[in-house]
Amino acid sequence: NNIDTLHQIATSSWDPNDKQVSPTGVGAPGYIHADQRLDYTIHFQNTGNAPAMNVVLIDTLSSELDWTSINILSYSHPMVSELDTVTGIITFFYNNIMLPDSGADYLGSMGFVKYSISPKTTIADGTVINNFADIYFDANVPVRTGTTINTIDYNLGVTELIADNKVHIYPNPASENAFIIAEGTGTTDIEIKMTNVLGQEVNLLPAKFNQMVNLDLSQLQKGIYFISIISNNETLSVQKLIVQ
Repeated sequence: NNIDTLHQIATSSWDPNDKQVSPTGVGAPGYIHADQRLDYTIHFQNTGNAPAMNVVLIDTLSSELDWTSINILSYSHPMVSELDTVTGIITFFYNNIMLPDSGADYLGSMGFVKYSISPKTTIADGTVINNFADIYFDANVPVRTGTTINTIDYNLGVTELIADNKVHIYPNPASENAFIIAEGTGTTDIEIKMTNVLGQEVNLLPAKFNQMVNLDLSQLQKGIYFISIISNNETLSVQKLIVQ
């Protein structure tokens, strides 16, 4: 219960201080159903040259979201959150975090918070939901993340998720190679994406339903990885693979 993952297609160069939304939705407008909850993740990294004593994230929630439905899912370091129910501003305080700089400790210089929230039940078809956050490292000028976008579409088709027992990975644990088969009746092409525990993509292979795919693991470090089955930019299933 101490692992959190985000599976998402990278659409541009990577910024260590960013905000991401899942589901990303369909197409550039990010079309989603009106009843879909949105998972937002704010990543931050101290890219300075000294430890950051305090980090503060200020996130102004869209007025199209039901602020009362917010649920904090996970975070990298101890923090305190405050929600202003009048303005919709939620603030995450990482007090005395002493976040090392990326030059001294690259992995230790990163942090995140992830929360889930629902659109309003009265949201109209075609409504656009945008979101961004400002990240404060001590008294420095805030770093603004990019803006996420989702658009409500009441006519959006539904993609059926694949049951866990329909995705076969063997052997697991594996060392040199692993074989993957995703059972399904769909005719569209799928992708098999492999990520590490930091959410970084280490392999991406084209595939089809019911096709055996060979994953070469010989160049990977030992550890836990995640296998995602993706169709039309939507994650259908996520399975864990142990490389030993």
